[in-house]
Amino acid sequence: MRSSRGMLTGLLEAESLGAFTFNLKTSNTSGFRATYRAGARNTRVAFIGDSTTRGQSTGGGASQAVNSWPMQLATLLNAAGINAGANNVWGDGGSWGLGQTIANFKTGDSRVTSTAAWALGSTLSAGGNNLGATAAGTMTFTPQSNVNTAQVIWRDGALGRDWDHAVDGGAATNVLSTGSTQFGIVPVDLGSVASHALTLSWDLGTVGILGIDAYDNTRKEISLWNWGICGATSANLVNNSDAVVGRLAILAHASLKPDLAFIEGGLINDWRTSVAVATSKSQLTTLVTTVKTNGGNVILCTPTFDASASGLTASQQIYVDAMYQVANEQNVGVLDFRKISPERSDDVHPTTAGYLAMATAARSVIQAIV
Repeated sequence: MRSSRGMLTGLLEAESLGAFTFNLKTSNTSGFRATYRAGARNTRVAFIGDSTTRGQSTGGGASQAVNSWPMQLATLLNAAGINAGANNVWGDGGSWGLGQTIANFKTGDSRVTSTAAWALGSTLSAGGNNLGATAAGTMTFTPQSNVNTAQVIWRDGALGRDWDHAVDGGAATNVLSTGSTQFGIVPVDLGSVASHALTLSWDLGTVGILGIDAYDNTRKEISLWNWGICGATSANLVNNSDAVVGRLAILAHASLKPDLAFIEGGLINDWRTSVAVATSKSQLTTLVTTVKTNGGNVILCTPTFDASASGLTASQQIYVDAMYQVANEQNVGVLDFRKISPERSDDVHPTTAGYLAMATAARSVIQAIV
């Protein structure tokens, strides 16, 4: 089942992928490739998993977010001549495993600053809990690359929700709720292609920001959206308790659903918390089928090796085998990070160099597809 037949079938390959892929082929990557080649809009790639997706590493500090493998992937793709961007932040990401507070979230992502009025919200959506405010204060996001456009994704709802956005300390533009519970997607013109800071200010009501995505609209790019959540199990990743903006709902939204999803699926935290393999497999299947039903392609990503002794960690290979079974049953590919064995900073989290090794493997896959 897990052999060199993992090479992409019928695709021009930048290099041999057989050593670390399985079941990647023209037919199960065609949607992503077609959208990218059409160039009508940015091609959306989502990354769904736990802290090893979000980018946590021991001693990683404020640069953890941009050192994650999805973010490093953008740099590698651009260097290979494929326009890509990772200038986005989604939810709190599980607060980097340090306890759910916005302060701990900002410890891992220096691109975000805020005043005390902004805190962690209760809405569960892509990338974690929402970021929000119920009192006067500001939150500022400064993308790591030069951009000229942004979109702010928020939970629109009851009348009276009122907030502003301002670019580089300039004049504020007011945003009011429509009164309808839905994803609100607010476009923002940042000016010329350059370094910019986008500041959100609370005015009234309960404001919940789900994500901010920035990009350079003078080109079409592959937009890489890191939806990793530290501490996430497979059950957390399929949580749709908010049926309007929940984690499965966002996979179906016309303007947000991914063209390609790399899915680790929370398996590390499943075996650490002794989730039954059958349950883990079922929830992983739900993620895959939800993406596929909504027109996206999927590449499953095996978890890194785990040297801890928690829960059913000694049986981790059984969970990995279950992931391969899902790949066979759903006809999707696998990117096997366990065959790469990235350098680790602790029992399971890669170092910055380890995340780079993962990003390098993913870059080879995307190059081969497009």
